[in-house]
Amino acid sequence: MKLSELEYKVLQLLKIDARIPASQIAKQLGLSRVTVSRIILSLKKKGIKFSVNYVEKDLVAIVTTDSCVSEECFKTITGDYISIIRGDSIDEIERNLPSNVKNIVLAHNLGKKITKSALYCDYCGGKIEGEPLLYKKGKKIYYTCCKACLEGLKKKIQFKLDDKKVSQANI
Repeated sequence: MKLSELEYKVLQLLKIDARIPASQIAKQLGLSRVTVSRIILSLKKKGIKFSVNYVEKDLVAIVTTDSCVSEECFKTITGDYISIIRGDSIDEIERNLPSNVKNIVLAHNLGKKITKSALYCDYCGGKIEGEPLLYKKGKKIYYTCCKACLEGLKKKIQFKLDDKKVSQANI
């Protein structure tokens, strides 16, 4: 696959931080945001995937040992280590077990833990606890934390629209 110099540079930045905004890439490379968006679209058309494929093993062994024996390892206050060993079968887990195992617990993978990212109010900037109140204006969706912020946001947006109309009328 052939990549242009700019496509290659954008791809390298995305490898470092896959969540980097197009505007920040544009700033680093001295390009416009629109150009960066087009480059990303071109990369997608060339078959480059911007996703992570992650397969978690079905069985999990939680073992206590004298030393760390896996990437997922935690030291206890007694000085022992709790390590998590993953595998598709009991045989695979047994092959990866060290000889100095003190305790072992075997379990099926209970699924992936999904965490919800925080939302912040578009009016006051505070963290939204619970369900946000939504306000749609044109193509934009605004999130607010309470009715007071929702009303304030509506007034603020309407004021900006009215001010824009007055500015255009004076031109």
